[in-house]
Amino acid sequence: MICVTPVYLPGDFYLFSVSYATPCAPHEYVLLTQAEQDSAASPLNISLADGGAIGAAVMLVWAIAFGVRMVIRVIRDSESSAVDAD
Repeated sequence: MICVTPVYLPGDFYLFSVSYATPCAPHEYVLLTQAEQDSAASPLNISLADGGAIGAAVMLVWAIAFGVRMVIRVIRDSESSAVDAD
């Protein structure tokens, strides 16, 4: 883990002080090394195929919900027309 402390200078110039301290101070930015990034378990660290599978599953749920809604609408409309016919 790399801790980066911004040092503000007049005229909108910035310097950065870099340290390899284990616990970073609250005002420092934390940068991860490539090994730390690779080993970090993140839900956003997915492959393109996994993202496509998740998207397809979401679309399938939406399609099923739409189908159920249309079946309910047809049943409700047929019941109301049967009542009107009597």
